[in-house]
Amino acid sequence: MHRRWAWVDVSRWLVGEVPLSVADLSPGPEVDAASAQATLRLESAVQALPEKDREVLLLSLDDALSPAERAAVLGVSEAAFRQRLHRARKALDERMGVEDSP
Repeated sequence: MHRRWAWVDVSRWLVGEVPLSVADLSPGPEVDAASAQATLRLESAVQALPEKDREVLLLSLDDALSPAERAAVLGVSEAAFRQRLHRARKALDERMGVEDSP
């Protein structure tokens, strides 16, 4: 089944024309391959960042810590943590080839 036509199959299921199985909506191998490739590219870009940037990015992903606790781990103020995070994200965007939006 071609992905862009998936909505047609779902609409037919909604009106009872065809049975729906979980496999009908699962992504195909091409999606899995693209996802794996994107993950490897992101991991490579993160590893290429300076350690200081990697630390702040990884800490920002930890939902168990409050913003104050994240800053305390690095021994900086919350404002400094936010600034470092902004710079790290910008550096990651540059490595990934993401352009600034207007």
